[in-house]
Amino acid sequence: MIKVFVVLTSFLYFGDCHTSPDKPCIQRDKAYNQDLMKSVKDNNIEGVKTALQKGADPNTANKYGNTVLMWASFEGYEEIVKELLKAGADVNRRDVYHKSALMFARQKKHYAIEQILLSAGAKEFPKIQTTRPGGWGRF
Repeated sequence: MIKVFVVLTSFLYFGDCHTSPDKPCIQRDKAYNQDLMKSVKDNNIEGVKTALQKGADPNTANKYGNTVLMWASFEGYEEIVKELLKAGADVNRRDVYHKSALMFARQKKHYAIEQILLSAGAKEFPKIQTTRPGGWGRF
């Protein structure tokens, strides 16, 4: 229980209101980012939808840069991945170990999620070995 609390409290708010011609500006509320993270961890699609509707940032990430999209891709939560992408999650964001959501999906052999991410514009990044003992960063 303490570990879950530590993970949830370590998530930070990144970014401001991002705009593009086809997407209206949505003001993000930091208070709902933790609700979003908990819902993703619990594979609770209704909680994810609610948090996003209330203003959670779909690019919420922890201090290592792991976003909720990366977490959902790693765990194989297909519906949550679709919902996060629909809400504007950055499909090509990389963590401090240079891993993307696509790399996490491939690592766990979630091929359906891999195809969803590729369809959403995920880029093929080259593998980068980190200097961290043990090689690739852990999630």
